[in-house]
Amino acid sequence: MLISGPCGVGKTAVAKILTRRTGIFYIDFDELGVIDMKKRNPSISPFSTSFLNLKECLPPIINKVSDKFILDIGGDSVFRHNVNNDDRLEQILWLKKTYSTHIVILTAIKNILIQRFISTKSRKIIEFDRVWTDWLTVVKPNWQRCADLIIDTSFLTANDTSYLIEEIQEN
Repeated sequence: MLISGPCGVGKTAVAKILTRRTGIFYIDFDELGVIDMKKRNPSISPFSTSFLNLKECLPPIINKVSDKFILDIGGDSVFRHNVNNDDRLEQILWLKKTYSTHIVILTAIKNILIQRFISTKSRKIIEFDRVWTDWLTVVKPNWQRCADLIIDTSFLTANDTSYLIEEIQEN
């Protein structure tokens, strides 16, 4: 399963709850990217937001764990302004097909996300405006093209969201 969404939506909290309850391996894409980019020049890392290559960076990790994993990936780690988002969509569809990955997108209404963004990320409202605009205009429309499930977490706890995902996955 791949979980994505905007900053502050609860991706990591939901993914970690699911991994604790199910025993499925947790993969933090952004953390792996930081580690990889420290090892080599960020401009050549397959985790780089500029040169993203999921076909290169994910198989070595996924093949080590199992066929069951939860990939926590920030919404803007894939789809962005000034990149070939059709190529990135193809990479996500490759991941979906190759690993039978279900794609779950978490979202929330703007006012709820602002509160979460500021409280969890210690950021300012002005930073949120850019993130929100990018989410609405570039990121969300591209994720919608490949998502299996979109959940509005505005009034759900991370625990409630994880139970909802499990319930839907079972059916």
